[in-house]
Amino acid sequence: MTLRAGIRKLSFWLAALIVGAAAMGLETEGRAQTETPEPAAPAAYLIADIQGSQTDDGFELRVRGSGPPTFTMYELYEPTRIVLDIAGGDFAESLDLPRTFPAGPVEAVRGEVLVEQQPTVGRLEVVLTREQSYEVNRQDKDIVIVLRDPVEEPGAADSPAGKETAAAGPPDPEDPGRSGIPGEEESEIDEPGGAVQFPGYDRQPITVDFYKIDLHNVFRLFGEISGMNIVVAEGVSGSLTLSLKNVPWDFVLDLILNMKDLQLEERYNTLVISPKSTQFTWPQRARQTVAITVEESAGPTETFKALTVKQQQEMSPAQIEAGKLIARGRSYEKEEEFEKALAGYEEAFALQPDNANLAMRLASLSLVRLGMNAKAVHYATSALRLDDTNHEAALYAAIGLANMNRTQAAKEYFDKAVSGDRPSGEALMNYAAFAEERKMHVNALLLLARHEKLYGDTLETMVARARIYDKEGNADKAVSEYRAILLSGFQLPPDLSRYIKGRLAAAQ
Repeated sequence: MTLRAGIRKLSFWLAALIVGAAAMGLETEGRAQTETPEPAAPAAYLIADIQGSQTDDGFELRVRGSGPPTFTMYELYEPTRIVLDIAGGDFAESLDLPRTFPAGPVEAVRGEVLVEQQPTVGRLEVVLTREQSYEVNRQDKDIVIVLRDPVEEPGAADSPAGKETAAAGPPDPEDPGRSGIPGEEESEIDEPGGAVQFPGYDRQPITVDFYKIDLHNVFRLFGEISGMNIVVAEGVSGSLTLSLKNVPWDFVLDLILNMKDLQLEERYNTLVISPKSTQFTWPQRARQTVAITVEESAGPTETFKALTVKQQQEMSPAQIEAGKLIARGRSYEKEEEFEKALAGYEEAFALQPDNANLAMRLASLSLVRLGMNAKAVHYATSALRLDDTNHEAALYAAIGLANMNRTQAAKEYFDKAVSGDRPSGEALMNYAAFAEERKMHVNALLLLARHEKLYGDTLETMVARARIYDKEGNADKAVSEYRAILLSGFQLPPDLSRYIKGRLAAAQ
């Protein structure tokens, strides 16, 4: 499996402005609760230590725990990281997190306990410094992540501080039933000997290792992975032992439903799971229903039942036409005909002016692919009118306005983008770069300090800080920061390494 991230540069040296390539943000809501009694929580998995070591062909990260772990694994982007959600996970008091590593592909390991989940989930985020293939295994009580060194292509330069990578980005998290946009792009799983495809399954791949885990806890983990509301009906009971690697999460869910003789109904970003003998009635004014059929399919060694989900949409002619236009636009995007894609999306938005996800896609396409700053601002502000808490839309508007040198308006949207207790790292870095370029050095340093507090330092934040100190004439702080960069363990581009060494020699 290959991790991917889309990274863009602003107009000055090494100030990274990161823009997510998939702008169709999923509207996550609080988990729906059922009136069924709470099942027993799984035995706690106490994480005692996290160890990293170099191997002959890469790097091994070992999570040491107190018992057999039950976990899911998936990928997130910007920054590129592997996420492990461990059922019943908690951290020993002696374990200091975040933990950094001086060399290798792992930049840091962060941890938190999701106490709002019942049972709680221990989450580990393994932040990587570069694109990396990997595998996750369970060895007795440990979880072991093996990262393989990438095969270098001739002439390829390793420049993690702002290099252009394939603009793949995270999986599109939009809800087709809400937006009218058909299913997502075809999913592939990289395995030795070629790519394994799962026809009909297109969600992000996960690795699961369930050992006699209660079904209610399994479905709570799927709610965390998918970002959807999960309702489990009374009558669903039992436990599950299952181990699968690198398969789409919707395939895993279908497999579990089939094994346990359950059915799934999906609507309004909500999954309802119930025994097949149960009839579930949605509230009135429903726009979409889900029916499930069972088909026989012959496997290589045995016959198994595969679930087929059929959606019957009751939509207006305008919604149907908008869906066709959006599907056509997605096809143009795959073919990199971005102007045609933009035109199709704009026609669809005229038919669905309340589709905030579509407004975000238009803003992203205009800004990232076509450099149409004015259009990006228009659609980003349209998304904000539909949801004034959309910080990502505020960031798109701010970047577009900054590119047009509309400084005051850009500042107002940047302020909105970084509002709240935990703004995104991308918003903080973008705003710091904007402030530095306009010689608002104090503001830039404050934003970089906030990034360090929330997410830790990166090569980009350290370089930006040293550069600002130089611009202010504060040679001592600049030299100290440059020394810290050389000792940080980050892989430096050759030109940056030469510059820093020359700068330190001159200071001596």
